[in-house]
Amino acid sequence: MNKSSVLTQAQFDELLQWLDHDRERAGHKYENIRRAIIKVFAARRCYDAEELADETLNRVARKARELAPTYEGNPALFFYGVARNVHREYLKGLSSRPVSESAKIEDRSQFVAWATFDSKLEGSNDARLDCLTKCLRSLPDDQRELVTAYYEDDKGRKVDSRKALAQRNALSVNALRLKAHRLRQSLRRCVQQCVEITLRHESRVGTICV
Repeated sequence: MNKSSVLTQAQFDELLQWLDHDRERAGHKYENIRRAIIKVFAARRCYDAEELADETLNRVARKARELAPTYEGNPALFFYGVARNVHREYLKGLSSRPVSESAKIEDRSQFVAWATFDSKLEGSNDARLDCLTKCLRSLPDDQRELVTAYYEDDKGRKVDSRKALAQRNALSVNALRLKAHRLRQSLRRCVQQCVEITLRHESRVGTICV
């Protein structure tokens, strides 16, 4: 997918002005739309859900000046239309990659879906999704690939897949299980800390707005 150039402050300001004349309300609407679009991309098994959502928002921002005078209805609907185009470009890009790379991305998205809705984690699904994406990206490549591959959703092949994964990493199955469990626990702590920070920030913003 061809990504747009960096968004300017003026374009971002125009987008907020289109969403709402009140800057604080516009900021809240922007964040709500962003979270909703991230969730849409994640549900469609896009590992780069956060990046794709930002690309969607940037494209809309560049059109905000011409949209504002004539657009009628809920602006969020226009964002979703642009998100569909971004998703089509994303799929086209995947089709041009080696099969092995596409499979890895798909496996990671399965892990994202599994961990995001882990009932043991606090916070909303949207907040957990945002935080999980950040926490996964903070891991070294080998650790991220190991933990996402270990927790694949394909139950029928799980035993064989984990044996193969252990061999690729020169580990016994038990050692692999322990390593994956430690990484999962580390991710859970990272996500929970991130969610707590997000909730505290939202709470302070809400108090200021009141």
